Amino acid sequence: MIDTTEERQETSRYNEAGFSILRLHTLWQQCERHIMKGEMQQWHFTLESIRRELHSDFLRSTRCKIFLKLDKMLRGQVLKNSNNGGGKLYLALNRRHQFLKMMQDAAGKGGSYSDGSEDDFE
Repeated sequence: MIDTTEERQETSRYNEAGFSILRLHTLWQQCERHIMKGEMQQWHFTLESIRRELHSDFLRSTRCKIFLKLDKMLRGQVLKNSNNGGGKLYLALNRRHQFLKMMQDAAGKGGSYSDGSEDDFE
């Protein structure tokens, strides 16, 4: 019989975070190609893929409700302007793009920054 009174700490043998970072890198590259070609709809779909990749990180965040609310608002702006095309759609997509980049950084899957006073040597 299995003793369920004691909680076990389990760790995956595979580091999913590394694979997630690789997927995000590929998706961001796709975004840049779509932007350069003016493919707004494809840019939007790729941002949706990035959002799905970061979704579990949103949920683990202490500011989950704020992040989800902001994402919903930014997504709504994109959808509202999707029929207008042109500058308004571009600006709405760019705001969402920047928001998702910040979310990736907040999740620890983006850039790593130091203040310059720290040695990079261990």
